[in-house]
Amino acid sequence: FMPSPTRALLAVVVCVLLSAADLSAAKKPDPLVRITPVAPTEQIPVSDFFRPGLLADPQLNAAGTHVVALVNMGGDRDGLAIIQLADMKVQTLRGSRGLDVYEYSWLNDDRILFSVIRDKLFSEGLFVADIKNLKRNYVLEPYSAVYVLGRPDGAKTKPLIWVRQNAYDDGKDAGVFQIDAMRNTGGEQTAVSGAMGTKDSGAGAAHGVSAHVLRSFPKPPSGHPVVYFADVHGDMGYLVTIGSGEKLALFALDQGRWNLCPVDLEGVDLESVGEKPGELLVGTRPGPGRPRALYRLEARTGTLGDALIHDDEYDVTNVTVHREHDTHRILGVSYTARTEKTVWFDPKRQQVQAMVQQQFPGQTVTLLDADKAGDRFVVRTRSDRHPTAYHTLHLSQRSMGLLKNPRPWIDPARMRPQSIVSYKARDGASIEAYLTLPEGASESNRAPLIVMPHGGPWARDTWGWSPDVQFLVSRGYAVLQPNYRGSTGYDWKFREEDLADFRK
Repeated sequence: FMPSPTRALLAVVVCVLLSAADLSAAKKPDPLVRITPVAPTEQIPVSDFFRPGLLADPQLNAAGTHVVALVNMGGDRDGLAIIQLADMKVQTLRGSRGLDVYEYSWLNDDRILFSVIRDKLFSEGLFVADIKNLKRNYVLEPYSAVYVLGRPDGAKTKPLIWVRQNAYDDGKDAGVFQIDAMRNTGGEQTAVSGAMGTKDSGAGAAHGVSAHVLRSFPKPPSGHPVVYFADVHGDMGYLVTIGSGEKLALFALDQGRWNLCPVDLEGVDLESVGEKPGELLVGTRPGPGRPRALYRLEARTGTLGDALIHDDEYDVTNVTVHREHDTHRILGVSYTARTEKTVWFDPKRQQVQAMVQQQFPGQTVTLLDADKAGDRFVVRTRSDRHPTAYHTLHLSQRSMGLLKNPRPWIDPARMRPQSIVSYKARDGASIEAYLTLPEGASESNRAPLIVMPHGGPWARDTWGWSPDVQFLVSRGYAVLQPNYRGSTGYDWKFREEDLADFRK
C-alpha cells in the first residue's frame, strides 16, 4: 500500500506542527493526557486528530463475561485490556522491553492466546495469559513468527499454528503443527505488575518449534506456501501455494495428504470457508458488467454453487462472516459498500440489528461479537462525524451501555459531514467520491480544495470519520476523496483492459 503524495505531504505538515508544539511542552499541559474535548471557543489541536485511540478490536469470550481488547499503553505502545463486564473492572497486560501485542484471541473463557512484536519489527513469539492471574502468563513459542490458524472443535485449547519463520533455523518455514496451549514450554518468566517477557529455554531447535507438539502436517507437494487456513470445524483444511510463473494453486487436506483442487485462483478470490465440509466462500463475477458476488464453491470439484451475497452497486469485498458458536452456521455477512454493510440471514440477529440501529440513527452499526448464548453482544458504531465507539448489549437484561469511546477528546458536534458525490471522467465514466466542506463554505463563499486520492490502487475510501480529512477541514480546506477506477468495489464498472493498463 503506497501512500499518496498528498498524504505524504500531510504527514510532513503534521510532524512539523507537532514538533512546534513540543517546543512549548514545558509551558503547557501535555495535550496527550487530556481526554475531554477542548472548549468550543478553542481551535482543535492537531494532536487531537492524530493521537492513538485508547482501545481497539474488542473480542468477547464465549461465556459473555469478559472482553479483551487492544489498548494504548502510552506513546505508541500497545497492550491488552481485559474488561470484566459484570462490574467493568479492567486489568491490563503490557509488554516489557519494547514489546507490543499485535494479535490475540480467546483460547477459552479464562485464557487469551496472543503474539508480541519487538520495536514494531521483529516477532517475539506466542504466549498465553490467564485472566484470573495475569502474572501467570507463559510462553508457547518464543521468538518465532507464528500464525494461529484455527482451534478444532472439541479441542479449543489445542490450536493449529503455522511457524512461518522459526527462531532456530535461520528463519526458515517450520510448517504447521497442532500444539497443546495449556502447557508451558518452560521458558523463564519475568512478569511483574502484568508485564510480560521471557527468556528462551533453548528447547525446540530440533524441529523449529518449542511448543508441545501434538501432531504435524505435511509440507506442500509443490510451490511455496502463501497461506494455510482451517476448515469450518477449525481443523487443518486448505493451503494456497505459489509456483513458477507466480501461479497460485489451491490444495485440500484429505487423509493426511494435500490434493490439488481444480479451482482457478485467477478467476475467484478466496474469502472464507462455508458451512459444509469441503465448501468455500469465494468472490467472483456472475457475468460481464455485474458486481462481484459471494458464492459457495465445492473445493474438491471446483463446482460453483449458489450466491450467498450480491450487491447491485458494489463488488462484495472485505468480507466478514458471522457464525453461530457451536454449529458454525452462517448467520450473516458484512462487506464494504459505501460504508460497512451487514446482511443477516438469521431473524434474531436481524431484530437485534434493527433495535440497535434505532439507538444510533445516521451511524453505521455493526454487531461485532456475541457470546455462545446469543445474549451478550459487542457493538461498534461510527459515522462521518462520530469516530468509532464500542458498546455492550445484554438482551435478557434489556440493557446497553458504552464499553469505550476510544477518542473522547473528539467532539462530534464540531466535526463536518461527509457527502457522497459523483463526477464524470473524460471518457464519461462516473466516479464516486466523498466531499467534506469546512464550516461556512458555500457557492458564494468558496473554500480551497484539496484532492486526496487514496493509495493502492487495490484499496478504496469509505464513508466515515477520518482524522486526515477532519484536520484539514478544521483549518478551512474542502477535501475531495475520489474512488478512481481501480479502487476496490468498483471493478465491475470498468473494462478489464482499462484496469490492466491503469494498474501497470
